[in-house]
Amino acid sequence: MDIIEEFNKFHDSIKALLISIAFILPFMYLSEFVLYRQFMLSNEIHIPIILSFCLTVCYFFINMIASMIFIKSSNRLEENNLIGTFALTTFVSIIWISIILIFAYMTNRDFFYFTKTIFIISTIHILLFSVISPLKKWRDKRNN
Repeated sequence: MDIIEEFNKFHDSIKALLISIAFILPFMYLSEFVLYRQFMLSNEIHIPIILSFCLTVCYFFINMIASMIFIKSSNRLEENNLIGTFALTTFVSIIWISIILIFAYMTNRDFFYFTKTIFIISTIHILLFSVISPLKKWRDKRNN
């Protein structure tokens, strides 16, 4: 019961961050198990969990940046809507991990291909949203 009480003392954004990472982590761990099974079986259990956690945190924050750029460019970003941004980021992360995992498994790709692909897609999202945002603002100024 102490863990729940301690968790409730956190700020809402910290709770949302921890819940988001907790939702994404099993998908990353599953992809590691499906695509890199020999690594999972040849190491102690904490090594793959730590790898999954580190990849999940990095992937989540890259997607968080992309989500914030997207929401800001669509003029939907409110001052206190950080929890909605976490929810969007979690949803997009899980969808992309699932799609790339299915593709990598069906085409007999390895875990490194999977990891490289999800990070490249996230980087492309950031670049696209960074380009679209100024273009959208320029178009809105031009139309007004």
